Amino acid sequence: MPAQVETILTVVYLSMGLVGLVAGILHIIAGIRNLSYRGRTLGIVALIAGGLSVGTIYCAPTTIGLMIYGLIVYFSADGRRAFELGEKGMSGAEIRELYARGGWHDDFDQPEADVDRPYG
Repeated sequence: MPAQVETILTVVYLSMGLVGLVAGILHIIAGIRNLSYRGRTLGIVALIAGGLSVGTIYCAPTTIGLMIYGLIVYFSADGRRAFELGEKGMSGAEIRELYARGGWHDDFDQPEADVDRPYG
């Protein structure tokens, strides 16, 4: 193999590895923050950075599927509201409990008589 081709392949593979490393670190940090429904923007950035692995071709089907699902969750009304509550100080457990009872309400601080009603 000519030296020039070997150099080009080395640079390409190192670049792909570096992008994957950065995306992986972003995913870990965003995942930890997202457990408590904080860092929504970081989660979206990490999701898109992880989408760069589509260039490796063999990861494309999984990457595309996870990106679509992740973007749906991040941009859905329920997802947006959950992150708003997290940023306002509610714990992750409280937010999950709120959704388990049937969804969120604009007056979530006030107890409702019929909390079993889905999506208020």
